[in-house]
Amino acid sequence: MRKWLLGLLAAAAAIAVAFLLSPWPSVYIIRAIFDKGVAEASGKLEKHVPATVSLHTLHYDQADSDAVLDVLRPA
Repeated sequence: MRKWLLGLLAAAAAIAVAFLLSPWPSVYIIRAIFDKGVAEASGKLEKHVPATVSLHTLHYDQADSDAVLDVLRPA
């Protein structure tokens, strides 16, 4: 029981130090919260998108696969 408690305290201390020394743990938590909210809002708003809208995805940096621009315009 005592080893388990010491392990839990060590893990909590390591997490606290990570939050104090770097902004990245907070960034990932905030990103996850916003991503959840965006997915939920997009799902609710999807019924309001007209059928005449077309989506074009443009790659603006060939070296980066995530560098895309979504262009929505009337079909």
